[in-house]
Amino acid sequence: LSDISALAGLTNFSELNIAENPELSDCSIASICENLEGLSRFTIVDNKEGCNSFEEISNRCESLSLDDVAFEKDIYIYPNPFNNELTLSKKVSDQLLSIKVYDISGRMITDINTDASKVSLNSFPNGIYILEIFDGKTKVYKKVIKE
Repeated sequence: LSDISALAGLTNFSELNIAENPELSDCSIASICENLEGLSRFTIVDNKEGCNSFEEISNRCESLSLDDVAFEKDIYIYPNPFNNELTLSKKVSDQLLSIKVYDISGRMITDINTDASKVSLNSFPNGIYILEIFDGKTKVYKKVIKE
């Protein structure tokens, strides 16, 4: 395992086990950062430097820039849950975005480059998806549900 971005939609968890992933170096995704201090039990060992201890993850989470937070607040996705199409509302409307769509197991389904406000996912089966939205410098992860 070298990427845990598919976990971006997780909320309110009290236990964390990230172990034996020698290629995994970045565990500072928003959902982990937001829940890190509230963990009752954790195992973080035998990963690559940067994701090999509670302290390493905590330090990386603390170093997330304010630009990251601002970008996340500038992106709105609706409706959620959705049927076939999502609307992306962003402050800078002509900004080109790279959107990677992951299924719940973490497998990337598609990669979309767009400056449009509508994203069609009508060929996807119903389920939970994680969107990785990248504006060229900052990544944001959003969980969406297709019904």
